[in-house]
Amino acid sequence: MPTPVCRLEELDVRDDMSINFLHYPHLLSSSHDTLETVRLSWIDSLRFKATIEDAIVEALARCTRLRSLESIANSMSTARLIAACPQLECLSLAQPPTKEDIAALSSGAKRLRELRVFYDDDRDRLDLYWNKLKEALALLPSIRTLRLVFRGDISRLSPICYADAVVECAKRRIHLSTSKEGYAAL
Repeated sequence: MPTPVCRLEELDVRDDMSINFLHYPHLLSSSHDTLETVRLSWIDSLRFKATIEDAIVEALARCTRLRSLESIANSMSTARLIAACPQLECLSLAQPPTKEDIAALSSGAKRLRELRVFYDDDRDRLDLYWNKLKEALALLPSIRTLRLVFRGDISRLSPICYADAVVECAKRRIHLSTSKEGYAAL
């Protein structure tokens, strides 16, 4: 295959459930020094014995300017994706980062400035997630912006946890941003 002439700055892959696209390393072969943002959602690597995950991790590991990673509703290992991106400044997930995710940041944890957490389920309440998120913030001292995206106004849906989040973020000098309007505003 000829090398692609495109030099991507952003890659947005959604719903790769049945495509089984394994050519990410080739697709990004000319983008290793230009790709800055990757958004991955609804990619089912389990269905294909993790070959998609391996292809994506291999491709991302070559991208030296990658600063923003979004991984939402994937069956891939978030920790592996994070480890492939040592220069991350912004991380977007569908749940609080696990200890494995934070460990995958290794020395890159000092660069991570923004954490975005998207919740899109029927439980749409901060109190179900706050303790894990609070633990993660303690392990990520460089975070300066925390963006919580829920379907509705979390200050009304989980008022006690929301108040705790405001206090905790103020104590850590983190700007707390929420989605009072829900997903429609994004």
